[in-house]
Amino acid sequence: MKSIVTLFAIALVIAFSATTSFSKDTLFQYLIKFKNHPDASKNKLELVDFGLKLKEHIGPNKQIYVYTAPLELSQQALSSLNTRNGIDWIEPYYQIQIPIPVESTQKKSPALSLSEPYHHQILETKKAHKALKDGKEIIVAVLDTGIESTHPNLKNHMWTNSGEIAGNGIDDDKNGFIDDVHGYDFYNNQSSAEDDNGHGTHCAGLIGAYPTDARDVFGVMPKVKLMSLKIFNQYGQGKLSTAIKAVLYAVRNGAVILNNSYGSPNPNKSLRLAFKAAEKLGVIAVSAAGNHKNNNDTRGEFPANFDLPNIISVGSTDAKDTHSSFSNFGALSVDLSAPRDQILSTHLHGKLKSLSGTSMSTPLVAGVLGLVWSKDPSQTYREVIQKVLNGSDKLDLLFGKNYNLARVNAYNSVKEKKIKNLYPLPEKKWKEESLDIQSDHPYLNNSRASYIVEKSGAKYIKLNFDKIHMESGYDFLEIINSKGVIVHKLNGPFKDDLSLIIPGDKLTLQIDSDSSQTEYGFKISNFSWGK
Repeated sequence: MKSIVTLFAIALVIAFSATTSFSKDTLFQYLIKFKNHPDASKNKLELVDFGLKLKEHIGPNKQIYVYTAPLELSQQALSSLNTRNGIDWIEPYYQIQIPIPVESTQKKSPALSLSEPYHHQILETKKAHKALKDGKEIIVAVLDTGIESTHPNLKNHMWTNSGEIAGNGIDDDKNGFIDDVHGYDFYNNQSSAEDDNGHGTHCAGLIGAYPTDARDVFGVMPKVKLMSLKIFNQYGQGKLSTAIKAVLYAVRNGAVILNNSYGSPNPNKSLRLAFKAAEKLGVIAVSAAGNHKNNNDTRGEFPANFDLPNIISVGSTDAKDTHSSFSNFGALSVDLSAPRDQILSTHLHGKLKSLSGTSMSTPLVAGVLGLVWSKDPSQTYREVIQKVLNGSDKLDLLFGKNYNLARVNAYNSVKEKKIKNLYPLPEKKWKEESLDIQSDHPYLNNSRASYIVEKSGAKYIKLNFDKIHMESGYDFLEIINSKGVIVHKLNGPFKDDLSLIIPGDKLTLQIDSDSSQTEYGFKISNFSWGK
């Protein structure tokens, strides 16, 4: 496993891009984590000199401080504060705004046959339901625009806080939230987490809608409790603090899977801390890889790209079971893919709509994980994830698009089948040879140095890196296959045991550096090949 806020629902031919914007109530807010250091108290007092005023505590154990300022801090001021002995980090508190999801212009979803929606055919959902038989109820939290709790296809699957008496204005269960019956609206800080956008209701339906007649929509999970955690307003604007609060609320109230159909290019440390707390409690966070055609190996999308074992990054496939042209990808950073095209699901006012995007792919994966977990709730989150990865269909057209060349399959996952991997080859078919290829340490500015690896007769070459570190965001190590195509573009530091498989008998490693800072570069002392 490799491993706020943008919703990922798009029309079939439109790819949305996130636009950072600010509103008056979030314009100059900062998230600060203090160290357990003698200078911390002094540093807190120093913040006054910068015009910062404490607003609230959030995060695990309330260790994240939200400060406000009448004026925006300069980059120099931020850098200065980040060097204080008592400050772990200070980071801007952004508000992200995205376009409203677009309804598909086509009346019907693509179909392999007329018997059932194409995504259920690909996932073999009905077969999975029959194989599961008596699954246990699993709580899945949907961090989104809320859920329409009265929707005919959802109302009986809504999570209900048994310790709370609805409408009495009292925090009956003493969890810090009043009348949080089906979840909570963290954006508006109120009990009702009803959807006023439609995106969250659509995602919830993909996870756990139940049919009201034989021809109606249904979700991946026949037994589920959907927790509604509203972190966006009706326009798709979300506050970073709402996402952090929602993650912690979910895990404290029994959710074992978090659906995150949103993202940001900002690798926020405070949000990562919340997901780390979820990991310690054994909770899976399923996250959209994004809809910007980006390579997440070089330009991350968060929370999908957080380096946490409980985070599953989801790309998307189209109706032809190939990688979606708009979907973000990553040979190292995206775990698996799921269908996304014109998927019919629940929407506002008791109605249905077809939408496309990794927003749709993500809840499908969340549903499959929930199916596997409901079979045996005593399983660890790692066991559940591995069974879903093992049971996913392996598609060679996903090479370079996700780490496992995998498109999720509900039936195989429930049956605990282990689908044969296309890559790598079985261990016994690999032959290892010594190889001494390395860059200068550090590599040079404005470098275009190339290194060739060739093995006659090889079907695949596997590079085993001793070490690799390129300047993040600016310098790249490109890996070019025998056809002259760049199949990997590595940027930043990686684990020292990184291995990459490239089809063919020849490849080229090429450094592409700019005119400023350089890092270690790379070193390879051996490679493997198979045929």
